Amino acid sequence: MSAKNECLGGGCSHKCKKINSDGHQCLCPQNMVLRSNNRTCEEKPCSGQCCSNPCAKDATCYIKNDGLDCKCNDGFIGDGFECAKVNEIKIKRCFCGVFLDTGGTVAGKELFQLATLIYGYDDLWAKDSNSTFKVSERYPNFNSVLRKRQALAPDERTELLKYRVCHKVLAHCPGDCERMARLVIGDGLATAFHVYGTGSSLSMPLGQIMCERLKAPVYPGKHPLVYYDPGSDCGRMTSTFFFHETLCCASLQIPGITSTILWNKKCAEKLKLDNLIIG
Repeated sequence: MSAKNECLGGGCSHKCKKINSDGHQCLCPQNMVLRSNNRTCEEKPCSGQCCSNPCAKDATCYIKNDGLDCKCNDGFIGDGFECAKVNEIKIKRCFCGVFLDTGGTVAGKELFQLATLIYGYDDLWAKDSNSTFKVSERYPNFNSVLRKRQALAPDERTELLKYRVCHKVLAHCPGDCERMARLVIGDGLATAFHVYGTGSSLSMPLGQIMCERLKAPVYPGKHPLVYYDPGSDCGRMTSTFFFHETLCCASLQIPGITSTILWNKKCAEKLKLDNLIIG
């Protein structure tokens, strides 16, 4: 006997549960509630910001302390308000980051993550530490920041010609990573970013963020370099843009603290407090 007919004649619209030899209780599915007649189930009344269906049809709405958030469901990509189905055969990702110059062809320690660029859609998408976004919407002047670069010469990618999905990445990612760097880090090492800690956020210059990532003194200064990584199946990590500024970091003894690494913003040999970023 089915769950619905467990107590025949009970009059329940969905499920019925016997509670003793003479009584029964009507039950509803998880997304429904029992009406006042204790027999009929109806949809739960919606409450909150998600009731207006603000998200894309292939996304889920979540309530947060500061409002709502839309996230694309598995198998889709986008900002939650617009989602596109992922076709992994056509989609290629290219990572963009800032690394310390080693004086050679190999990247030094990672200093800052810019974004992962996502190719294969009509528009260029990107993913950073906070969200996935359409580049043209966040940076309307993205394509005007830099002249379009010429694609890699055929002899530089002969081994990669069989990987047709790599062509667009190799042709565009070097220039796109440079554009992203120029837009995100417009004021160089003095550009301020919000750094999130335990329950709070702090505005901190990029130079200090990089020095804290290094955890070691740097003097004389070294240039930060922007690298792009098209993935091992498409090529190798290669530098595409370098900062004209040099990065210097100093170790400073502060009473009550063993030591701390601070950005030596003037790359001064003899350190003074006004040469350093503190806090």
